[in-house]
Amino acid sequence: MRRPVMLLVAVGLLAVVAATGVEASSSYVARFGAGHGAARLTVGGPNTVYVNAKALAMGTWTETLYVGTCTTLGARIRTLPALTVGTSGAVSRTDTLSASQARLARAGVLRLMRGSTVVCAGFAVPASATPSPSRSASASASSSASASASASASASASASASASASASASASATASPTPTPVDPAAGTILLDVQGTGSRTTATFAVPANWEVDYFFDCTVAGSFSITVTRSGGAVDTLVSQTGMSGSDSVPQVNRRGSVSLQISTACSWYVLVVAA
Repeated sequence: MRRPVMLLVAVGLLAVVAATGVEASSSYVARFGAGHGAARLTVGGPNTVYVNAKALAMGTWTETLYVGTCTTLGARIRTLPALTVGTSGAVSRTDTLSASQARLARAGVLRLMRGSTVVCAGFAVPASATPSPSRSASASASSSASASASASASASASASASASASASASASATASPTPTPVDPAAGTILLDVQGTGSRTTATFAVPANWEVDYFFDCTVAGSFSITVTRSGGAVDTLVSQTGMSGSDSVPQVNRRGSVSLQISTACSWYVLVVAA
């Protein structure tokens, strides 16, 4: 009986490892407003954007992803194939994005345009986000924890008062263990910046594994580079690219520490740093 039981335990452990190794996707819903339907951005496998628009004029509509907001557009992330709207005024389609395009779009907008008519929607909150605990529940838990801590502290103080001086000295000499740093969850945004022209970011902390997602857009062919300055002064060039536009993801493995990024360009750009 011992071998079958151990085999079942081993299979169970493998199942748990396989399940936890899969990165869950997040959905971001954006509504076009004025009864024109909505769009859904999925990030983290698969990376897609789904549009389900209605009440549109018949004809050909351009579909474009941008950084920024509907009132203040930033760099263009990607122009998708045109949408053809028939007599029903409705159209739906799913397009596949690269991982870097999907991550950039989650802080951006989807814009549909025909002539001078524009409908726009901004991605913001995950569609299936887990609600955080209420203030009252948190306050209650905090009050209970405080009361318990106060009772424990009183008991500890009484015990300490009756303890010998030598025991107190020994306890004082014992050092507290150094806590192991906990890395943020994969996909956590560490830096979110955009602009036009060169800039050096403030210094920020990064976990062991992280990546830089970037996009740049030039009115004429130009150059774009990202240089990282690490703890201790080491400098590395992560990106060096030329052309009208470009985007990509640059992974960093076992690179925990504090860093700053220097963006060198005359173009418009967007840079997102996320935990991996």
